[in-house]
Amino acid sequence: PAAPTSILVIRLGRTSPPPSPGITALWSPCSAGGKEGGPKIDIIIDNKECSESSWQKYFDGLSTPERFIFVKAWLERIEVAYNPGESTTSTSSTSTTSTLLTTSTTSSTTNTAENTTSQCPTYTCANCYSSSTSPTLPTDDPGTEVLFIGPGYYSKSSELLNLPSLSPTNCTVPTNIIPSTLYGYVATVLTDGIMICGGRKYYGNPTNKCYLLTNIGFWLSSPPIVSMMTNRNHAAAVQFDGGWWVIGGTNGSRSTPLATTETFVEENNTWVPSIDYPEAVYGHCVVKINETHIFSAGGYQYSASTYIYSKATGFVQQDSMNLGRQDHACSLFEDKIFVVGGYYDWVSRTNHVEYFSLSSQMWQDAQSVAPNLPVTSYGGELMVLGGRLTHFLGAGGPGGAGNKKIFEMVNIDWSSYTRWEWQEVGELKSDKSYFKMLRWK
Repeated sequence: PAAPTSILVIRLGRTSPPPSPGITALWSPCSAGGKEGGPKIDIIIDNKECSESSWQKYFDGLSTPERFIFVKAWLERIEVAYNPGESTTSTSSTSTTSTLLTTSTTSSTTNTAENTTSQCPTYTCANCYSSSTSPTLPTDDPGTEVLFIGPGYYSKSSELLNLPSLSPTNCTVPTNIIPSTLYGYVATVLTDGIMICGGRKYYGNPTNKCYLLTNIGFWLSSPPIVSMMTNRNHAAAVQFDGGWWVIGGTNGSRSTPLATTETFVEENNTWVPSIDYPEAVYGHCVVKINETHIFSAGGYQYSASTYIYSKATGFVQQDSMNLGRQDHACSLFEDKIFVVGGYYDWVSRTNHVEYFSLSSQMWQDAQSVAPNLPVTSYGGELMVLGGRLTHFLGAGGPGGAGNKKIFEMVNIDWSSYTRWEWQEVGELKSDKSYFKMLRWK
Protein backbone atom coordinates (compact mmCIF):
# COMPACT_ATOMS: atom_id res chain seq x y z
CA PRO A 1 0.00 0.00 0.00
CA ALA A 2 1.12 3.55 -0.72
CA ALA A 3 -0.16 5.00 2.54
CA PRO A 4 2.62 5.00 5.20
CA THR A 5 0.04 4.44 7.95
CA SER A 6 -0.75 0.90 6.77
CA ILE A 7 0.32 -1.90 9.09
CA LEU A 8 1.94 -5.14 7.92
CA VAL A 9 1.30 -8.27 9.97
CA ILE A 10 3.30 -11.50 9.63
CA ARG A 11 0.98 -14.51 9.59
CA LEU A 12 2.16 -17.57 11.47
CA GLY A 13 -0.52 -20.00 10.25
CA ARG A 14 -1.16 -21.86 7.02
CA THR A 15 -0.96 -20.40 3.55
CA SER A 16 -4.14 -20.99 1.57
CA PRO A 17 -3.06 -20.36 -2.06
CA PRO A 18 0.18 -21.90 -3.33
CA PRO A 19 3.20 -19.61 -3.77
CA SER A 20 3.75 -17.69 -6.99
CA PRO A 21 4.90 -19.51 -10.17
CA GLY A 22 8.63 -20.10 -10.40
CA ILE A 23 9.07 -20.23 -6.62
CA THR A 24 6.98 -23.30 -5.84
CA ALA A 25 9.94 -25.68 -5.97
CA LEU A 26 11.60 -23.81 -3.11
CA TRP A 27 8.56 -23.91 -0.85
CA SER A 28 8.00 -27.64 -0.30
CA PRO A 29 9.62 -28.59 3.03
CA CYS A 30 6.74 -30.85 4.16
CA SER A 31 7.82 -33.73 1.97
CA ALA A 32 6.60 -36.18 4.62
CA GLY A 33 2.90 -35.61 5.16
CA GLY A 34 2.64 -32.12 3.63
CA LYS A 35 -0.46 -31.26 1.58
CA GLU A 36 -0.99 -29.01 -1.42
CA GLY A 37 -2.02 -25.60 -0.16
CA GLY A 38 -0.82 -26.57 3.30
CA PRO A 39 1.93 -25.03 5.44
CA LYS A 40 4.80 -23.71 3.37
CA ILE A 41 6.75 -20.45 3.78
CA ASP A 42 5.09 -19.51 7.06
CA ILE A 43 6.53 -22.47 8.97
CA ILE A 44 10.03 -21.10 8.62
CA ILE A 45 8.95 -18.35 11.00
CA ASP A 46 7.54 -20.74 13.56
CA ASN A 47 8.01 -24.40 12.68
CA LYS A 48 4.98 -26.01 14.31
CA GLU A 49 3.17 -27.51 11.32
CA CYS A 50 5.95 -29.84 10.14
CA SER A 51 7.88 -32.27 12.28
CA GLU A 52 11.61 -31.75 12.66
CA SER A 53 12.27 -35.06 10.92
CA SER A 54 10.19 -33.89 7.97
CA TRP A 55 12.28 -30.74 7.70
CA GLN A 56 15.50 -32.68 8.06
CA LYS A 57 14.52 -35.16 5.34
CA TYR A 58 13.83 -32.32 2.93
CA PHE A 59 17.00 -30.37 3.65
CA ASP A 60 19.19 -33.47 3.62
CA GLY A 61 18.26 -33.74 -0.05
CA LEU A 62 19.56 -30.24 -0.83
CA SER A 63 23.15 -29.28 -1.46
CA THR A 64 24.68 -26.50 0.65
CA PRO A 65 24.23 -23.91 -2.13
CA GLU A 66 20.58 -24.98 -2.53
CA ARG A 67 19.98 -24.50 1.21
CA PHE A 68 21.59 -21.09 1.01
CA ILE A 69 19.42 -20.14 -1.99
CA PHE A 70 16.30 -21.35 -0.15
CA VAL A 71 16.84 -19.00 2.80
CA LYS A 72 18.11 -16.06 0.76
CA ALA A 73 15.23 -16.25 -1.72
CA TRP A 74 12.71 -16.27 1.09
CA LEU A 75 14.30 -13.32 2.89
CA GLU A 76 14.45 -11.37 -0.38
CA ARG A 77 10.77 -12.15 -0.93
CA ILE A 78 9.91 -10.70 2.49
CA GLU A 79 12.05 -7.62 1.81
CA VAL A 80 10.19 -6.99 -1.46
CA ALA A 81 6.91 -7.20 0.42
CA TYR A 82 8.13 -4.58 2.91
CA ASN A 83 9.28 -2.25 0.10
CA PRO A 84 6.28 -2.05 -2.24
CA GLY A 85 7.46 1.24 -3.72
CA GLU A 86 10.77 -0.27 -4.82
CA SER A 87 9.36 -3.54 -6.10
CA THR A 88 9.15 -4.36 -9.80
CA THR A 89 6.92 -7.37 -9.10
CA SER A 90 3.71 -7.70 -11.12
CA THR A 91 0.28 -7.18 -9.55
CA SER A 92 -0.44 -10.91 -9.53
CA SER A 93 2.85 -11.64 -7.78
CA THR A 94 2.20 -8.92 -5.21
CA SER A 95 -1.19 -10.39 -4.40
CA THR A 96 0.41 -13.80 -3.88
CA THR A 97 2.91 -12.23 -1.47
CA SER A 98 -0.01 -11.07 0.64
CA THR A 99 -0.52 -14.69 1.76
CA LEU A 100 2.50 -13.99 3.97
CA LEU A 101 2.01 -10.32 4.74
CA THR A 102 -1.56 -9.19 5.31
CA THR A 103 -2.44 -5.50 5.05
CA SER A 104 -4.54 -4.30 7.94
CA THR A 105 -7.43 -1.97 7.17
CA THR A 106 -6.85 -0.24 10.48
CA SER A 107 -4.35 2.60 10.63
CA SER A 108 -3.24 4.80 13.49
CA THR A 109 -1.53 8.17 13.22
CA THR A 110 -0.53 7.93 16.85
CA ASN A 111 1.20 4.55 16.44
CA THR A 112 3.02 5.75 13.35
CA ALA A 113 4.36 8.77 15.21
CA GLU A 114 5.57 6.58 18.06
CA ASN A 115 7.26 4.13 15.73
CA THR A 116 9.29 6.85 14.01
CA THR A 117 11.14 7.50 17.30
CA SER A 118 12.17 3.88 17.82
CA GLN A 119 15.90 3.29 18.32
CA CYS A 120 15.95 -0.14 16.72
CA PRO A 121 18.31 -1.71 14.16
CA THR A 122 18.01 -0.63 10.55
CA TYR A 123 15.29 -2.72 8.97
CA THR A 124 14.80 -3.30 5.26
CA CYS A 125 11.32 -1.82 5.05
CA ALA A 126 10.07 1.52 3.80
CA ASN A 127 7.64 1.75 6.68
CA CYS A 128 7.71 0.15 10.10
CA TYR A 129 5.48 -2.87 10.63
CA SER A 130 3.49 -4.08 13.57
CA SER A 131 2.48 -7.57 14.64
CA SER A 132 -0.47 -9.02 16.47
CA THR A 133 1.75 -9.89 19.45
CA SER A 134 4.04 -6.86 19.81
CA PRO A 135 3.02 -3.20 19.50
CA THR A 136 6.57 -1.85 19.85
CA LEU A 137 8.32 -2.84 16.63
CA PRO A 138 10.90 -0.67 14.91
CA THR A 139 11.00 1.90 12.14
CA ASP A 140 13.64 2.20 9.47
CA ASP A 141 16.24 4.50 11.00
CA PRO A 142 19.43 4.24 8.88
CA GLY A 143 22.70 4.36 10.78
CA THR A 144 21.21 3.56 14.19
CA GLU A 145 23.35 1.20 16.26
CA VAL A 146 22.02 -0.65 19.28
CA LEU A 147 23.43 -3.18 21.72
CA PHE A 148 21.88 -6.64 21.44
CA ILE A 149 21.77 -8.57 24.74
CA GLY A 150 20.93 -12.22 24.07
CA PRO A 151 19.09 -14.77 26.23
CA GLY A 152 20.87 -16.25 29.22
CA TYR A 153 20.72 -18.67 32.12
CA TYR A 154 18.18 -16.70 34.11
CA SER A 155 16.19 -15.15 31.27
CA LYS A 156 14.90 -16.36 27.90
CA SER A 157 14.26 -12.82 26.67
CA SER A 158 16.71 -10.70 24.67
CA GLU A 159 17.09 -6.95 25.05
CA LEU A 160 18.11 -4.03 22.85
CA LEU A 161 19.79 -0.99 24.44
CA ASN A 162 20.49 2.42 22.94
CA LEU A 163 24.12 3.38 22.37
CA PRO A 164 25.95 5.09 23.92
CA SER A 165 23.42 5.83 26.68
CA LEU A 166 22.62 2.13 27.48
CA SER A 167 19.00 3.18 27.99
CA PRO A 168 16.27 0.68 27.02
CA THR A 169 14.79 0.87 23.52
CA ASN A 170 11.10 0.41 22.80
CA CYS A 171 11.89 -2.76 20.83
CA THR A 172 10.63 -6.24 21.64
CA VAL A 173 12.66 -9.25 20.49
CA PRO A 174 10.49 -12.35 19.87
CA THR A 175 11.12 -15.49 21.93
CA ASN A 176 8.99 -18.07 20.07
CA ILE A 177 11.85 -20.04 18.45
CA ILE A 178 14.58 -19.85 21.13
CA PRO A 179 14.56 -22.78 23.61
CA SER A 180 13.76 -21.95 27.21
CA THR A 181 16.28 -21.14 28.46
CA LEU A 182 19.29 -21.11 26.13
CA TYR A 183 22.69 -20.17 27.55
CA GLY A 184 26.40 -20.84 26.99
CA TYR A 185 26.09 -20.20 23.22
CA VAL A 186 28.28 -18.12 20.90
CA ALA A 187 27.00 -15.25 18.74
CA THR A 188 27.97 -13.03 15.82
CA VAL A 189 26.53 -10.41 13.44
CA LEU A 190 26.02 -11.55 9.83
CA THR A 191 24.71 -9.74 6.78
CA ASP A 192 21.16 -11.01 7.38
CA GLY A 193 21.07 -10.56 11.17
CA ILE A 194 22.43 -12.00 14.42
CA MET A 195 23.31 -15.70 14.55
CA ILE A 196 23.70 -17.62 17.79
CA CYS A 197 24.95 -21.22 17.88
CA GLY A 198 25.38 -24.02 20.38
CA GLY A 199 24.84 -23.74 24.11
CA ARG A 200 22.25 -25.71 26.03
CA LYS A 201 18.92 -25.24 27.78
CA TYR A 202 18.00 -26.02 31.39
CA TYR A 203 18.71 -29.68 32.12
CA GLY A 204 19.43 -30.25 28.43
CA ASN A 205 22.46 -31.44 26.50
CA PRO A 206 24.80 -29.22 24.45
CA THR A 207 23.53 -28.56 20.95
CA ASN A 208 24.96 -27.71 17.55
CA LYS A 209 21.85 -25.81 16.43
CA CYS A 210 22.03 -22.24 15.19
CA TYR A 211 19.37 -19.51 15.25
CA LEU A 212 19.24 -16.34 13.14
CA LEU A 213 17.51 -13.18 14.35
CA THR A 214 16.87 -11.59 10.96
CA ASN A 215 17.19 -7.90 10.25
CA ILE A 216 13.42 -7.97 9.69
CA GLY A 217 12.86 -8.97 13.31
CA PHE A 218 12.07 -12.71 13.68
CA TRP A 219 14.00 -15.90 14.41
CA LEU A 220 14.91 -18.72 12.03
CA SER A 221 16.26 -22.03 13.36
CA SER A 222 18.21 -25.08 12.16
CA PRO A 223 17.06 -26.06 9.60
CA PRO A 224 17.06 -24.06 7.37
CA ILE A 225 19.89 -22.26 9.21
CA VAL A 226 22.88 -24.59 8.95
CA SER A 227 24.04 -26.18 12.24
CA MET A 228 27.59 -26.46 13.57
CA MET A 229 29.51 -29.66 12.95
CA THR A 230 29.81 -30.41 16.70
CA ASN A 231 27.61 -29.90 19.76
CA ARG A 232 29.25 -27.14 21.83
CA ASN A 233 28.42 -25.45 25.12
CA HIS A 234 30.56 -22.72 26.72
CA ALA A 235 32.70 -22.35 23.59
CA ALA A 236 34.35 -19.06 22.56
CA ALA A 237 34.23 -17.44 19.14
CA VAL A 238 35.72 -14.57 17.15
CA GLN A 239 35.43 -13.10 13.64
CA PHE A 240 38.83 -13.80 12.09
CA ASP A 241 40.48 -14.35 8.70
CA GLY A 242 37.28 -14.11 6.68
CA GLY A 243 35.16 -16.39 8.88
CA TRP A 244 33.61 -16.88 12.30
CA TRP A 245 35.92 -19.11 14.32
CA VAL A 246 34.34 -21.18 17.14
CA ILE A 247 36.85 -22.67 19.59
CA GLY A 248 36.46 -25.48 22.13
CA GLY A 249 33.46 -25.91 24.41
CA THR A 250 31.99 -29.08 25.86
CA ASN A 251 29.76 -31.57 24.03
CA GLY A 252 28.60 -33.37 27.16
CA SER A 253 29.08 -32.81 30.84
CA ARG A 254 31.34 -30.06 32.17
CA SER A 255 34.09 -32.68 32.53
CA THR A 256 34.36 -33.30 28.77
CA PRO A 257 36.05 -30.27 27.15
CA LEU A 258 36.89 -30.06 23.44
CA ALA A 259 40.10 -29.03 21.68
CA THR A 260 38.43 -28.99 18.25
CA THR A 261 37.48 -25.80 16.43
CA GLU A 262 35.39 -24.96 13.37
CA THR A 263 34.78 -21.93 11.17
CA PHE A 264 31.57 -20.60 9.63
CA VAL A 265 32.07 -19.12 6.16
CA GLU A 266 29.15 -16.78 5.47
CA GLU A 267 29.97 -16.49 1.77
CA ASN A 268 28.92 -20.08 1.07
CA ASN A 269 26.96 -20.74 4.28
CA THR A 270 29.09 -23.68 5.46
CA TRP A 271 30.98 -24.88 8.52
CA VAL A 272 34.51 -26.22 8.01
CA PRO A 273 36.92 -27.82 10.54
CA SER A 274 39.87 -25.73 11.66
CA ILE A 275 43.11 -26.08 13.64
CA ASP A 276 42.86 -27.64 17.11
CA TYR A 277 43.33 -25.52 20.23
CA PRO A 278 46.49 -26.44 22.24
CA GLU A 279 44.38 -27.95 25.05
CA ALA A 280 40.83 -29.19 25.57
CA VAL A 281 38.96 -26.18 26.90
CA TYR A 282 35.63 -24.52 27.69
CA GLY A 283 34.70 -21.46 29.73
CA HIS A 284 37.64 -19.57 28.18
CA CYS A 285 37.65 -16.21 26.41
CA VAL A 286 38.93 -15.08 23.01
CA VAL A 287 39.74 -11.54 21.79
CA LYS A 288 40.67 -10.27 18.34
CA ILE A 289 43.84 -8.16 18.65
CA ASN A 290 44.03 -7.16 14.97
CA GLU A 291 43.44 -8.66 11.52
CA THR A 292 46.26 -11.19 11.96
CA HIS A 293 46.32 -12.10 15.67
CA ILE A 294 43.86 -13.32 18.32
CA PHE A 295 44.29 -13.74 22.08
CA SER A 296 42.84 -16.45 24.34
CA ALA A 297 43.01 -17.08 28.08
CA GLY A 298 41.84 -19.38 30.87
CA GLY A 299 39.12 -22.01 30.81
CA TYR A 300 38.51 -25.57 31.97
CA GLN A 301 39.85 -26.52 35.42
CA TYR A 302 40.63 -22.86 36.17
CA SER A 303 43.44 -22.65 33.69
CA ALA A 304 45.86 -19.72 33.77
CA SER A 305 47.10 -20.47 30.22
CA THR A 306 47.33 -17.68 27.68
CA TYR A 307 47.93 -17.93 23.93
CA ILE A 308 48.35 -15.61 20.97
CA TYR A 309 47.48 -17.08 17.58
CA SER A 310 48.43 -16.05 14.04
CA LYS A 311 48.39 -18.04 10.81
CA ALA A 312 52.14 -17.55 10.53
CA THR A 313 53.04 -18.91 13.99
CA GLY A 314 50.02 -20.92 15.17
CA PHE A 315 49.26 -20.83 18.92
CA VAL A 316 52.16 -19.38 20.93
CA GLN A 317 51.93 -19.68 24.71
CA GLN A 318 52.36 -16.47 26.71
CA ASP A 319 52.88 -15.47 30.32
CA SER A 320 50.26 -17.14 32.57
CA MET A 321 47.53 -15.18 34.34
CA ASN A 322 48.05 -14.30 37.99
CA LEU A 323 44.77 -16.07 38.79
CA GLY A 324 43.63 -19.15 36.88
CA ARG A 325 39.92 -18.93 36.06
CA GLN A 326 37.02 -20.01 33.87
CA ASP A 327 33.66 -18.43 32.91
CA HIS A 328 35.33 -15.02 32.96
CA ALA A 329 35.07 -12.17 30.43
CA CYS A 330 37.78 -10.34 28.52
CA SER A 331 38.19 -7.40 26.12
CA LEU A 332 40.87 -5.34 24.39
CA PHE A 333 41.08 -1.81 25.84
CA GLU A 334 43.76 0.54 24.51
CA ASP A 335 46.95 -1.60 24.49
CA LYS A 336 45.82 -4.01 27.19
CA ILE A 337 43.59 -7.08 27.32
CA PHE A 338 41.52 -7.02 30.50
CA VAL A 339 40.13 -10.16 32.16
CA VAL A 340 37.42 -9.85 34.81
CA GLY A 341 35.66 -12.22 37.20
CA GLY A 342 35.08 -15.95 36.75
CA TYR A 343 35.50 -19.05 38.91
CA TYR A 344 38.91 -19.84 40.40
CA ASP A 345 37.91 -23.17 41.97
CA TRP A 346 34.83 -25.41 42.02
CA VAL A 347 32.74 -23.13 44.26
CA SER A 348 34.58 -19.82 44.48
CA ARG A 349 33.86 -16.91 42.15
CA THR A 350 35.97 -13.78 42.07
CA ASN A 351 35.86 -10.03 41.48
CA HIS A 352 39.55 -10.01 40.53
CA VAL A 353 40.64 -7.98 37.48
CA GLU A 354 43.97 -8.20 35.67
CA TYR A 355 45.32 -7.25 32.27
CA PHE A 356 47.80 -8.55 29.71
CA SER A 357 50.06 -5.79 28.39
CA LEU A 358 50.62 -6.20 24.64
CA SER A 359 53.81 -4.13 24.92
CA SER A 360 55.47 -6.04 27.80
CA GLN A 361 53.57 -9.33 27.19
CA MET A 362 53.16 -9.67 30.94
CA TRP A 363 50.13 -9.86 33.25
CA GLN A 364 49.58 -7.09 35.80
CA ASP A 365 46.86 -6.35 38.36
CA ALA A 366 47.78 -3.03 39.99
CA GLN A 367 44.59 -1.65 41.55
CA SER A 368 45.25 1.83 40.16
CA VAL A 369 44.95 0.43 36.60
CA ALA A 370 42.94 -2.77 37.06
CA PRO A 371 40.61 -2.21 40.04
CA ASN A 372 38.65 -5.18 41.31
CA LEU A 373 34.92 -5.31 40.52
CA PRO A 374 32.58 -4.08 43.29
CA VAL A 375 31.03 -7.59 43.42
CA THR A 376 31.98 -11.07 42.25
CA SER A 377 30.96 -12.01 38.72
CA TYR A 378 30.96 -15.00 36.37
CA GLY A 379 29.23 -15.67 33.05
CA GLY A 380 29.18 -11.92 32.32
CA GLU A 381 30.31 -9.87 29.33
CA LEU A 382 32.99 -7.20 28.82
CA MET A 383 33.06 -4.67 25.98
CA VAL A 384 34.40 -1.20 25.19
CA LEU A 385 31.40 1.13 24.77
CA GLY A 386 31.70 4.88 24.32
CA GLY A 387 35.45 4.66 24.87
CA ARG A 388 35.05 2.99 28.29
CA LEU A 389 35.50 -0.58 29.44
CA THR A 390 31.99 -1.78 30.34
CA HIS A 391 31.08 -4.93 32.28
CA PHE A 392 27.66 -6.60 32.39
CA LEU A 393 27.86 -8.63 35.57
CA GLY A 394 26.18 -11.94 34.74
CA ALA A 395 25.87 -14.07 37.88
CA GLY A 396 27.30 -12.76 41.10
CA GLY A 397 24.50 -12.15 43.56
CA PRO A 398 23.85 -14.10 46.75
CA GLY A 399 24.07 -17.81 46.05
CA GLY A 400 25.30 -17.13 42.52
CA ALA A 401 22.04 -15.54 41.36
CA GLY A 402 21.96 -13.41 38.23
CA ASN A 403 22.73 -9.73 38.42
CA LYS A 404 21.33 -6.95 36.22
CA LYS A 405 23.94 -4.29 36.99
CA ILE A 406 26.20 -2.60 34.43
CA PHE A 407 29.54 -1.04 35.43
CA GLU A 408 32.00 1.20 33.57
CA MET A 409 35.67 1.62 34.42
CA VAL A 410 36.32 5.37 34.61
CA ASN A 411 39.49 7.38 35.06
CA ILE A 412 39.78 9.49 38.21
CA ASP A 413 42.36 12.28 37.90
CA TRP A 414 43.41 14.11 41.09
CA SER A 415 46.09 16.63 40.14
CA SER A 416 49.23 14.47 40.48
CA TYR A 417 47.41 11.17 41.02
CA THR A 418 45.46 9.10 38.48
CA ARG A 419 43.56 5.92 39.10
CA TRP A 420 40.71 3.85 37.61
CA GLU A 421 37.54 2.69 39.36
CA TRP A 422 34.26 0.94 38.48
CA GLN A 423 31.07 2.97 38.58
CA GLU A 424 27.51 1.65 38.19
CA VAL A 425 25.87 3.14 35.08
CA GLY A 426 22.67 1.12 34.58
CA GLU A 427 21.04 -2.26 34.62
CA LEU A 428 19.29 -4.76 32.37
CA LYS A 429 15.57 -5.55 32.52
CA SER A 430 16.20 -9.07 33.80
CA ASP A 431 18.90 -11.12 35.53
CA LYS A 432 20.98 -13.30 33.23
CA SER A 433 24.35 -15.01 32.89
CA TYR A 434 26.20 -16.96 30.18
CA PHE A 435 24.75 -14.65 27.53
CA LYS A 436 26.30 -12.73 24.62
CA MET A 437 26.06 -9.11 23.55
CA LEU A 438 26.79 -7.53 20.17
CA ARG A 439 26.69 -4.16 18.46
CA TRP A 440 23.96 -4.25 15.81
CA LYS A 441 23.04 -1.78 13.09
